[in-house]
Amino acid sequence: MFVELTDSGPMVREAENLRSLSVRAATSQALVGIGELGEVDPDGEHVWLHLDLFKAAAAATIDATARDEWSTGFDRMIAYAADHGWTNESRTKVRAHREAPTV
Repeated sequence: MFVELTDSGPMVREAENLRSLSVRAATSQALVGIGELGEVDPDGEHVWLHLDLFKAAAAATIDATARDEWSTGFDRMIAYAADHGWTNESRTKVRAHREAPTV
């Protein structure tokens, strides 16, 4: 799953892929386009995604009949991230790395 920064704002793509998480932005400066969905880490290479907003945006891209199962998988992904130190202490944010968009 990744968040793509577009001219119309951040868009969650490939939400069914719960094995990876990134933000696609051409440069660290482009990360400011994340808007309310997250906060740019001071290192300029990561974003802290607000889990409530991020999960809702991702879930909206999943077919309604599969959403409950997807939600369980999403929560497992966040638990894995927490085990590896990729969430804040209260688990309200998850850290995603920036990668260059594919052409």
